[in-house]
Amino acid sequence: MLLYSNFNSIVDTLLAASVMPMALIGGIFALYLMGRHLVFPLPSVLSDCLDLGDGGIIVLTYFNQMLESGLTRPQAILNLVIPVYVR
Repeated sequence: MLLYSNFNSIVDTLLAASVMPMALIGGIFALYLMGRHLVFPLPSVLSDCLDLGDGGIIVLTYFNQMLESGLTRPQAILNLVIPVYVR
């Protein structure tokens, strides 16, 4: 509900929400690879893993801002992928 109120688009909401389970799985997998077990308080570990999904929300918001400023989709994607100093 909060994501939808931020994006006002069901497609953007589902895209942003789809990143969170992948971030959780990736965070738990990273803990396993580092040899750490879930001895930390579980809510702390889960919130840290889900914080990795926040980057997708920030990128999607920035992408939408670039589209609103008049850039085409390919230009906006290039602005997200290629840093300014490389172009």
